Parts: sequence; structure tokens; C-alpha cells
Amino acid sequence: MSKNIADINNFLQRELRERHLTEVSVKEAARWLHEKGFLKDSASSPGFPLRRLIQADKIVGAFKKNNYFWYIRRVENYRELISPRQLQQLLGLKSIQSIYKRVKAQSMPHVRLKNGQLVFYRDEVVRWLAKDENQSDAEPSGGQTVREVELAEEQTERAG
Repeated sequence: MSKNIADINNFLQRELRERHLTEVSVKEAARWLHEKGFLKDSASSPGFPLRRLIQADKIVGAFKKNNYFWYIRRVENYRELISPRQLQQLLGLKSIQSIYKRVKAQSMPHVRLKNGQLVFYRDEVVRWLAKDENQSDAEPSGGQTVREVELAEEQTERAG
């Protein structure tokens, strides 16, 4: 089971969009995540693992309804997230340290969530690659073009 926060958020927002829902209870969302292998749910307390992520401020669109039950709201302008590890794999880099160095040098677009977690918006990364595609230090290893990166990403999404 994957506990990658970017994958979990992307999946939840995609499901809300595809099911034409504006919000979903945490128990129902936890069931979706469990069925698809993203996050193992608790048999004794359904929704508990997802509530822990919400309380750690890691789930986009989470809110309490009537100040009691947790729900997840569909975010209309949601932008797909990529974790540092996913970006490393996407770019074919041998080490994740090169990503952290670029983030520290402010030479790569990135976002820190409220909890301090580092993530990247997929659309910003693609634009950044397109802008710097001709510069050797910004090229993915193996000389991949932006289109090759996008195709690899699409194949990964279809496989998941």
C-alpha cells in the first residue's frame, strides 16, 4: 500500500471529479483508498488512517462538517502533485539529492505544504522543463524531451 501523499491527494481529487461529487465523507474516501491500494484502512475504526493524515494537514480539501465529521471537498482548480521521489523517477535521475539541491538554490519550481512537506505541481515542472530544455543541467538524464517525460508520466498513470 502506498502512503505517498501526492498520490493520495491526486487520487481523491480525481475520484471526486469522475464521480461528479462536490464532497465525500472520510469513511467513504478511506474505503476508496483501501480498495485501490493507496492506504490500508482500519477494520476497527474505519477512516482512522485517513483522519490522521487530515489532522497532520496533508489532505487537500479536508474540512469538518458541523464541526464534527471530516469530509473532503473537491477542489475545482486542483493541480496534480508530484513527490520528490516521483520527480526523481520521472526525470531519470540517479539521486534525489539533485532535486533537493535545485530546490535549495531556488532553481526549480516547488511548493511546501502547510505541514512543511515538499511537493511539485506537475504543470509547473513540465513548463520548467520546456523552458530549460536546451540547458544541459536542466535536462533529464538520458536527454529526455518534455514530450518523453509526459509520455512516461501518462504510462505510469495508466498502470496505477
